[in-house]
Amino acid sequence: MPCIAYARAHAATSKDEDFCFARLLETGHAGFGVFDGHGGQQAAKLCQERLLADLLLAGPPYTAEPIIEGHWALDEKIGQQGELSGSTTSILLVESCPQELRCLLAWCGDSTGIRVDMRSTSPRPTPDFVTANHSTANELEVRRMQLEWRVRAILTEDDEVDEVFSAESPEPAAEIVERVLGGIEGAMEELRCLGTSDEHRTAVLVRTLSRAKRMEVQDDAHRRDPTFIGKRCGRDGAPMVVRCRRFSDVGMEAGVCDNVSGDAFQQDPSAPSPVLTAALRDELAGRSSPALKVVGTRRHTYENSTVVTRSIGDWDCSRALIPHPEIAEFVVRTDEHARVVLASDGLWDFVPVDEAAAIVRRAKTVQSGADTLLSLAKRRSCSKFNFLKDDTTVLLIDLNPSDVAPVPVEGASGTAACCTVS
Repeated sequence: MPCIAYARAHAATSKDEDFCFARLLETGHAGFGVFDGHGGQQAAKLCQERLLADLLLAGPPYTAEPIIEGHWALDEKIGQQGELSGSTTSILLVESCPQELRCLLAWCGDSTGIRVDMRSTSPRPTPDFVTANHSTANELEVRRMQLEWRVRAILTEDDEVDEVFSAESPEPAAEIVERVLGGIEGAMEELRCLGTSDEHRTAVLVRTLSRAKRMEVQDDAHRRDPTFIGKRCGRDGAPMVVRCRRFSDVGMEAGVCDNVSGDAFQQDPSAPSPVLTAALRDELAGRSSPALKVVGTRRHTYENSTVVTRSIGDWDCSRALIPHPEIAEFVVRTDEHARVVLASDGLWDFVPVDEAAAIVRRAKTVQSGADTLLSLAKRRSCSKFNFLKDDTTVLLIDLNPSDVAPVPVEGASGTAACCTVS
């Protein structure tokens, strides 16, 4: 039976929002996952408990569709429960076959995964595959969100939005969205991060628009500003985030809204118009406005921002966030040996992927590799901030169908593995 080994290394902050999953079945099949929560633990915990367990229970062959459906179904469950936390996902499913390991790597958010060729003879090992982060730093993701906002605005203006959202079957909705996309030059190119076929891209967009409507219904006590992408704060070097403000008008006392200013460069034009239209219009143009009185009510403002553009949960954040994973398939054959790193951004904020690949390539065991990566991230975080900046989880998986020894490289170290099936 092919040899699969894994090791986990974890360091938690007071938030303790990282969760992971690792299971080796007697059949030789396996599932692994890292789930980086934000805004609370619950969404990540549900991902740990349900996402991979359900996929493994269904059994092989492991294909993309159940993974995609699993993400959307779990997101819907979280929204229906009124849970507002969110989680990234990074998972690996391994199907053990007589002469090879068939692998599916899926990710949603910025918990990066890398694959390292352990048979490489390069003196400077680099990953032979790196997942693309779903974040505001990814131009394709930003363009996808911008197009979604544009389509939703057109549907709203044409009074067709309810027909799309309430259609009993997806066909009528798809026809309407296809017509709108046909009137936007280069629309399908802007959606290429959602799949290879136009039909699939349209289906995901329809699903996204429908989810956005359910978010509004679920959160009917609040109105939403146009979503926009801007800096988390005014400091130099601050990350760009997807920002969403929600308002509720409560009580009967007069109130005054504070000045607002912003550095947004893109907004969602289809959101319902809020009370402070003039102030918000100025804000989205990058200007500041005088404080405006709100007569008869007191406005409570809730602002949520996320670096990620895809996640499970986050029903109080931007409607443009989607739980749609990207998926890559690969095979490890009998004459090959690969390692896969799944990790939360607590690692990747301090360890570049090329450096991580070199550490993994030189480690004699998966446990020594995982421990070295975690120690390096902790050391650099403490050096810069004097504390551990974020929860950090590293899951290192060894995929070695014939249990062959890796090609020796300079600087290899390590002792025993954490868990192995062979």
